[in-house]
Amino acid sequence: MTTKIREYEYLGRIIGRVLDYGQGEREFVTDLTEMNVVDLIQDMPIRHKVHMRSEAFGVLKLAQHFRIPIDSYLTNEDLAIYIMGLGCQNLTELNHTDQRAWQLLHDRGLAKKFFPDLIESDYNGEHK
Repeated sequence: MTTKIREYEYLGRIIGRVLDYGQGEREFVTDLTEMNVVDLIQDMPIRHKVHMRSEAFGVLKLAQHFRIPIDSYLTNEDLAIYIMGLGCQNLTELNHTDQRAWQLLHDRGLAKKFFPDLIESDYNGEHK
């Protein structure tokens, strides 16, 4: 007997399910192809790409199912547009406003490009 354990949605559309076939045998199933998922990720709003875990968890599960690296679909340009839209004046303000964007900025080594007045010792967490 097959039991539906969980459904994943994005923007009101069911995009995947976890089914239990009995004896603990579970499977993630979707009607979407890998290319459908790539297109879906590319067409997502930037905020959803930055915050996929909270804004588009179903899409994250699809990407994991197809082993699609989600961060590769968030370009540095997308990240710049998103951060500029937040209007933060410095890294501290960005960290308080949006920790995920702050983390992506650090992970990609872009802090100095976004905030050129950045004092190197502050960026490294050192204090005078």
